Order: sequence, then C-alpha cells, then structure tokens
Amino acid sequence: MDYRDAAHHFGVLYRRSQAFIVSACIPWNIGFSEFVLLTKLYENEGATLDELAYLLITDKGLMARTVKNLEDKGYIRREQDMHDKRQKHIYSTEQALCIKDKLYAVLETWVTHITAGLEPIVVEHTIQGLRKITENAATIVIKSNRGSEAK
Repeated sequence: MDYRDAAHHFGVLYRRSQAFIVSACIPWNIGFSEFVLLTKLYENEGATLDELAYLLITDKGLMARTVKNLEDKGYIRREQDMHDKRQKHIYSTEQALCIKDKLYAVLETWVTHITAGLEPIVVEHTIQGLRKITENAATIVIKSNRGSEAK
C-alpha cells in the first residue's frame, strides 16, 4: 500500500469537505465544527457535552467552545440536569430546527458530488470501509505535546 498516497487522499477529502461545508453554511453563520456538532445533536437531543464529545470522537475543550458559539448564535440551549446539577443537557432551538433540512441537504449535495460516477454498491462498501477506519482511528492513543495521552 502506498501510505503517502492514502494520506494525500484523506487530507484532500478533509480539507475539501471542510471548505465546501463552511462555504455552504455562510447564510447561517455556521462554521465547520458547529455544523458537525449541530447535525449530530439533531440525532441526539438532550445529550451532554461529554456525550457529544464521545459521539464525535473529539476533545471536550473543542466541544465546549463549539457549544458556546452555537449558544451565542441562538442555535442551541442548555438545560441543567434535575438530578445532577453539574450536568447540562443540550438541545436544538427552533432557529436550529428551521435549518435542519438545509444542513442535511448540504451533506447530501457533498456526498452526491464526491461519489458521482461510482456504482451504489461501491459507495456502500466505501462507507463501510470508512466506518471501520474511523473506529480504528478512534482507538489510537495520541500523545499530546505535554506528554499526556489522549484518546
């Protein structure tokens, strides 16, 4: 396997996906991380910050900043847990729900474009492969520049 070639293709997909989504979301003033969080929240209303970080396989710091940004923009609201005052549940606001179909349409447009010319079975196998690759990526231990380990 040509690892450099694989790295190149993963990099191009990441950068172009991000650029496409950011450009498409200009009308709603939503950045890439905000888009990712909001589309995951639609499927997980009432999730906590920790739960969203786990689902998105990212760190809580990024999630906290993104949640704050979306809250400031009026797209989400937080409610304190009745049993555990330290926990807050995150919900989409009406403003966010009004653009839900538009955000999903952005995803559909992107995936349709990047899979153009591929047979449906190839697309399905590719997505299955990417799912496994993502699972593998989520389990690797990454050392931070401070010497600690993060998953």
